[in-house]
Amino acid sequence: MLPQNRFSRFKALYSLSNLQRPSVATIGQQKYFCTHHVMKIMLVHMGLNYRKIIKTGKDSWLNVSKSGVSGSKRIGPVTINSRGGISVKLPGGLNYRGRWKK
Repeated sequence: MLPQNRFSRFKALYSLSNLQRPSVATIGQQKYFCTHHVMKIMLVHMGLNYRKIIKTGKDSWLNVSKSGVSGSKRIGPVTINSRGGISVKLPGGLNYRGRWKK
């Protein structure tokens, strides 16, 4: 059985993340097998996006992106997009986004 004080020192070195991996720890002349937490580093490849909004009135604007141009119009809490998008913003932080045409 691994003494509590030696195990505590070993486990403290590897308590950084939530990925469990079996490992071998050598303390003195003895080897111990245990499961501990290790840090996992992930590289995320992000794409490049472009979007420009041009105001055309108080409640209307043009959206320019790499996929084309569309227009949007806000009528109260409802916003309608020329490509078929609709969004409704309600009090209390509730939002709905959907499609009005396919």
